[in-house]
Amino acid sequence: MIRPILTDGHPLLRKVAPPVNLLEIPGPMIQGLLRDMMETMHAAHGIGLAAPQIGSPLRLVVMGNVKADGGARGFPARVLINPVLLSQTTTILQTNREGCLSVPGWCGDVARPLGLEVQYLDEKGATQRVKMNGLEAACLLHEADHLDGILFIDKLEGEKIAQPRLVARPEFERPEGQ
Repeated sequence: MIRPILTDGHPLLRKVAPPVNLLEIPGPMIQGLLRDMMETMHAAHGIGLAAPQIGSPLRLVVMGNVKADGGARGFPARVLINPVLLSQTTTILQTNREGCLSVPGWCGDVARPLGLEVQYLDEKGATQRVKMNGLEAACLLHEADHLDGILFIDKLEGEKIAQPRLVARPEFERPEGQ
């Protein structure tokens, strides 16, 4: 099910999300939430989504940027539950133009480490340890920030830039009263 994406100004986006209980991972609530997150991310043409962005204050991330042409900036779809950064490059940074599904219409340059190593639980509750580089690393760091109540606009290296909306999608607008 495609869920509404919360936008900047919603208080849940500024809260630190608590970890998911290992015993709850195989249950229908977490498994359904993960399916909804992946579907919502794809429908919104995103490459990453954190659970707080759809109103679920949990340490869950989905991401993926599989290019049909096998492009170099593609990376596999992943589910990351309770991700923990084990290491990241401190001397080699990359600056990418970032946008965010929760800050529609805006983008800006953000410097992030070029590489990292992360440990997380997958959708079956198994511990995984992965090294990431480039866009995949930047995407995970962007989504991990959401888990800690941080938005990319908090880390801009310059001005935020208006970005024309390519497609108006009312199902992703903030619901009334939120």
